[in-house]
Amino acid sequence: MSKTDSWINVIVIVVIAVYVITWIFGLVTHKLVNYFSVINATTALTILIYWIQKQMHITQHYIETREIIFLGVEALFAGISVYALFTSIINHWLRITQYVIFSLHLIALILFLIFMLTFKLKRLI
Repeated sequence: MSKTDSWINVIVIVVIAVYVITWIFGLVTHKLVNYFSVINATTALTILIYWIQKQMHITQHYIETREIIFLGVEALFAGISVYALFTSIINHWLRITQYVIFSLHLIALILFLIFMLTFKLKRLI
């Protein structure tokens, strides 16, 4: 395993641990929606900021439809999470939406970790 792969695996494991600790801490303190909103907004905004920063270094832009759909969904997730942070009344739909967004991000992280641990390339053929 290369050094870069090891670092990525460690980072993903730490992020998954942060998600699980947030989940447990939210259940114990009965503020699950608030904590989920913070971590969902942080994740979505991090993805958007990373993409914008990456696009600043590219001279010729070619953006695919899948990329636009993914960024639009993450922008929607960020908007809903920020709205949940600043609203005084947490509605039922907002609670369910935060749970779904949290679950989607956690499942994506776990699948990415499985992918990183499963496939190894020694050399290009």
